Amino acid sequence: MTYTFWLSVRPRSAHLAAAALFAGASGALAQPDYGFDLVTIGAVGNAPYVNPDNIAQLVNGRGRVDYEYRIGRTEITSAQWLEFLRTFQSIPSPSPFWENEPVDWGGYRDINDTYHLRDVPDAAMLPCGGITWRMAALYCNWLHNGKGTDPGSLVGGAYDSTTWGRGPRPFEITDAPVHLTGARYWIPTLDEQLKAFQYDPNRYGPGLGGWWEARNIADTPGVSGPPGVGTTSAGWRTDEDPWAAWEIPLGAYPQSVSPWGLLDTSGGGNEWNEQIFRADYPAERGLMGSYAGQGGGAWQFYDRIWGAGSLSPDLGSTESFRIATAVPAPGTIGALALFGLSMRRNQRNLP
Repeated sequence: MTYTFWLSVRPRSAHLAAAALFAGASGALAQPDYGFDLVTIGAVGNAPYVNPDNIAQLVNGRGRVDYEYRIGRTEITSAQWLEFLRTFQSIPSPSPFWENEPVDWGGYRDINDTYHLRDVPDAAMLPCGGITWRMAALYCNWLHNGKGTDPGSLVGGAYDSTTWGRGPRPFEITDAPVHLTGARYWIPTLDEQLKAFQYDPNRYGPGLGGWWEARNIADTPGVSGPPGVGTTSAGWRTDEDPWAAWEIPLGAYPQSVSPWGLLDTSGGGNEWNEQIFRADYPAERGLMGSYAGQGGGAWQFYDRIWGAGSLSPDLGSTESFRIATAVPAPGTIGALALFGLSMRRNQRNLP
């Protein structure tokens, strides 16, 4: 596996009720939050990131977003991913692009092909490392279509999976480059990801925005170590267990936040974005974030705004993602709150 580096959970009846509840005056369907902790990113029309030394060629001039949007405070948790896998566990291949489970996460599959949380502390909140970009996109389709049990809910809605494939040239992909118009959930774009991770609307004082060069409101990488010792799980490992950092739950470093309050922008998984790179044959999707347990000083490179990577959308080893979604239209917030209360009353515990 190679990287290209840059220097530059619910009953069906509730789903049907939701469809009726969220049909607004425009006829568009508003999206429920499904229990995600979503952060609104404002400062519309912010200045893009510019590096005067021009060492950040692929992110120079990027990061401006001309609309409000919401993004997950954390990456997808093991409990959230478990719900997705359980929905289709009785179907051997619900999609041609289906992968069974992440490489590192808080769950496991038993001999009967049933998924469970592992019997370890905070298993539900452990990060998921090794989610392919296409599986992340299928998850967004599933959310868009109301968490249905029909495999058809994976085909489209947020992403058109019928475009996914390989072209005639080596490593070429045929994937449509961005999410569909009207998508209710999507993998963040590169600009959305950059802004949520490192743009501070008050960087130089109230209302005086600017960019931080590293994660967690800093210009230099944080301190690698377990909670209470370090400020990120990235770069931390033990001699006894080189994968120990993957046993650190998301949200375990509450003092380490982005300017908007996002957690684990350093550590956790290496996070996908929508960007397709290598325009001659667009083979790979973008990644940002220094992942848990990344050895040596490499994580410090990735903790910087100009340090990132890319990978084929059908591969995964340490990759995860957080969802992005629109800000609810005026008049839908009360209905969404009622729906959330209803869903919590119907939520089943995950053993």
